[in-house]
Amino acid sequence: ITHEQPPRPTPYSPLPTPHSPPPVAERSRSPHSPLTPREAFFSPKQAIPVDQALGQICAETICPYPPGIPALLPGEPISEPAIAHLQTILTAGGTLTGCDDPTLQTILIAKPRL
Repeated sequence: ITHEQPPRPTPYSPLPTPHSPPPVAERSRSPHSPLTPREAFFSPKQAIPVDQALGQICAETICPYPPGIPALLPGEPISEPAIAHLQTILTAGGTLTGCDDPTLQTILIAKPRL
């Protein structure tokens, strides 16, 4: 008796799914942000003082080192805990990469299109 095995998927064959995934824009949009990361990154930007940025939509990647993990990404709302975390790392001698102002005096926000 021989048992036929189902064909094994190759790296190029799609995996079976019970439903189709939502469009990319819907998958990447945070429920807390009106913009996808791509929309925020390519949107018109404005540099504003960090103390005025709370609740605004971030338009840049801000990655503290150490640990080297982004704290804010384009499309995310800027929160007080994120700013406090970044300021703590700077105070301890860390650095910020990926952002327009590594001193965290200003932050780039996405300006709404009119």
